[in-house]
Amino acid sequence: MHPVLAQFSAGGTTLTLYAYGTFLLLAACAAGFLFVRGAGTLGLAPRRVLPLFLVTTMAGLAGARLLDAAMNPSWYLADPARLVSTDLHGFALYGGLAAAMAVTVAW
Repeated sequence: MHPVLAQFSAGGTTLTLYAYGTFLLLAACAAGFLFVRGAGTLGLAPRRVLPLFLVTTMAGLAGARLLDAAMNPSWYLADPARLVSTDLHGFALYGGLAAAMAVTVAW
């Protein structure tokens, strides 16, 4: 597998589509679609579960980043901008799962 799917240049900026990030985004979109579509079988209105999915996804990302920051404080203290970085490095699965579950239960 190639780590870079494609690169596009516009003006002085180069946009790089990395395989991992691209397919992770596609997986999240597919999961959201299936989640909202499957809500009807549980008797839930799709327009009510879409916000839940979006909020849960954001909470999961935040929880994953925060747990990673708690486990590797020196790495984040060296460059605090890593907390809000958009690259796909520095996430802890269990932090994301815990935050997503907490938001879902609270919802």
